[in-house]
Amino acid sequence: MGRGQFDLVVSSFSLHHVEDKATLFRRVRESITSGGTFRFADQLSGGTDVNDTLMWKSLLDFMQAPGNCTETEVQSMMGHSKAHDHHTPLAVHFKLLQDAGFVGIDCVWRDAMWTVITADVA
Repeated sequence: MGRGQFDLVVSSFSLHHVEDKATLFRRVRESITSGGTFRFADQLSGGTDVNDTLMWKSLLDFMQAPGNCTETEVQSMMGHSKAHDHHTPLAVHFKLLQDAGFVGIDCVWRDAMWTVITADVA
């Protein structure tokens, strides 16, 4: 294994803040040794406007349920998302990962906008 090469790269709920995922995925791929893997958990957008709306409704319903978040917290989260987030549909993630040279790409868990994706290096 060369300097700067890893068997495993992980990310947890941060990639939705990255606008240029194509460049990031290429750099991650270059940092992983043959036989290594990339695993990440993150928020995605829906593949259609209808699905995206349903996913956001589900999140807002949860946040607004009694005892979960105050209205101020909900508004803060929505403002943060509008200003800083770059949600990407699952199909686009798969294409960007494939274009970066990953293989064995899979979504191993998903619940509305929350997901876990795996991608391997041959």
